[in-house]
Amino acid sequence: GKPLWSHDLGSFPGPWGTGASPILVDEMVIQNCDAAGDSFLTAFDKRSGKIVWRTDRGSRPRGGWNTPFLIDAGLGEN
Repeated sequence: GKPLWSHDLGSFPGPWGTGASPILVDEMVIQNCDAAGDSFLTAFDKRSGKIVWRTDRGSRPRGGWNTPFLIDAGLGEN
């Protein structure tokens, strides 16, 4: 297929780069951008590639190179 959009997620300092795969949740592509340095978790609109949200995780002494996963914590339920 033809790529619709892409983003430069920056460098991933540390001995392995990154091993995280993106996940698809509803209308978003979510990517873990953890590294041994400035890190963040971000979500993109799957159709346009626009950033939906981004959560900075600051500088980390060790990165977390895993694929993100979704957990239903039941928040907002009565």
